[in-house]
Amino acid sequence: MPAAVYSDQHTWYAAANITIDPAHAEQALEDGYVVLDAGARIDVLDLRCSQCQGWYEAVRGQVCSAATDGTAHLRGGPDGRRKRKCPTHHMTWDACEHLHEEPHNYGRPPMPALAVA
Repeated sequence: MPAAVYSDQHTWYAAANITIDPAHAEQALEDGYVVLDAGARIDVLDLRCSQCQGWYEAVRGQVCSAATDGTAHLRGGPDGRRKRKCPTHHMTWDACEHLHEEPHNYGRPPMPALAVA
């Protein structure tokens, strides 16, 4: 698969709220889009770059980091370096291990015992 090519200019997109009538709501449900009348007011909730996912206020005036650094920061890094996470508490295992009466078995070897000094 070829590597994605990113522009050094940000590509902005806006999350927005619009008020629509029931007929437009049915069309949006069926077609996945809405055709608005001229002069419709659209309230913008936030602005982000579609390449680097940076907020407008934080990255405006800068070169898009997706062009220079890539998008590895959006993918979470290599699997072998990620810390094991607890599915119950959604935090790293060493942070929530004390909350469990018995260690969970996730089909992996048990975590090594912590040395108590």
